[in-house]
Amino acid sequence: MSLFKSIGTLTLGNVISQGIMFLGIIFLSRVYSPEEFGVYAVVFGAVTVMSAVSSFRYEMTILLPRQKKTSQLALQFALLTTFTISFLGLLIVSALIVSGLLGLYWLVVPIAAFMSSIINVGSFLQNRNKDYKRIVGVQISRSLLFVVLALIFSWFSDVNNGLVTAMLISLSLTALFLLVVDFRIENAFKRIFSNQKFIFWAKRNSKFFYYSTPAVFVSSLASQAPIFLLSILMGPGLAGYYSMVQRVVMAPVMLVSSAVNNVYMQSVTARLASGKKIHFFTRSLIKKFIFPSLILSILMLLFFHFQALEKLFGEQWKGIDILAMVMIPAFLVGFVGKSISGFAVLRRNELGLIYQIVLLGSVSLAVILSSTLLKDEIFIFMSISLALSICFLGQAISILRISKKIDESK
Repeated sequence: MSLFKSIGTLTLGNVISQGIMFLGIIFLSRVYSPEEFGVYAVVFGAVTVMSAVSSFRYEMTILLPRQKKTSQLALQFALLTTFTISFLGLLIVSALIVSGLLGLYWLVVPIAAFMSSIINVGSFLQNRNKDYKRIVGVQISRSLLFVVLALIFSWFSDVNNGLVTAMLISLSLTALFLLVVDFRIENAFKRIFSNQKFIFWAKRNSKFFYYSTPAVFVSSLASQAPIFLLSILMGPGLAGYYSMVQRVVMAPVMLVSSAVNNVYMQSVTARLASGKKIHFFTRSLIKKFIFPSLILSILMLLFFHFQALEKLFGEQWKGIDILAMVMIPAFLVGFVGKSISGFAVLRRNELGLIYQIVLLGSVSLAVILSSTLLKDEIFIFMSISLALSICFLGQAISILRISKKIDESK
């Protein structure tokens, strides 16, 4: 499958998946309050952070080996670490619940995180096999399940938070499908607890543990930090607003940039293995997405100017369009920068960690200072947008410089 055909397949799948989610959110926003969305965003954020590190990023090593047999070893090790860390997380959360420090509903986090990790491992396996249709199918199924279940649970008053419950079940059903179908085909569980080669594989790819794992932990924490901090400093209502704006404004980034990045990482890995240069490939990819990002930014500005979001979501979301407008700069830069976010595949894991630490610090500082000093919703969102824009731009420049140095060293 050619590069652009692969990107097209993933992009189309993302469009359908996000389209289902967006249409679902229109209905869900009328039956769930900003506060309920805020609680869901906090729980979902905790799941995101935990699932991001549960495999120690060894799922990325599935892409590296030339031989299929070695890639199966990488897959098995990723599954083993995911299960182990998720189980330990479940024990810790259970102990905190028994001691009275956490509520019972926090059991959702380690369980949902395990299911999310399984889906993530599966995406890397499918990426290696260039089975982009399966990636698309998983995305669409997961979105559809979440929306349908959340709407159903909104009819029952005895369900504590329908959004959280729908998230858990949709993740579980999707992960179970992968466990039964994809991982069984790959013999992923054959001698998984007795394979002596795991120690060799862990040491050989130790950079993923020492650098990529902290990097993705800090990265996921940085993406969720505004929600956590806004919920603490300003209440779950504003956290719900931010989660909704983030979902709407950054949706095109997820639609296109994530699809491009998946193919970019696979292509760069293949080019490095065959001795081909990567700087020109990286630079040309960036250039192709500058103009579309400008056009989409203008269209979004017009969309929000006419208060389209408030009309879609209902009166309880009053003022959401203004908050969405100030987040457009972050979208503009992120649309391009996130297309080539691949420090790990360039073997510069340590720089990826440094970047994520800077991102977390910048975003957190922006939220804390603006919430404490200004206490104005618009200025808070402007501060977050500025911090994200600067960091996304810095990431793109760094990737370009690294790819150039790699080519020069050949």
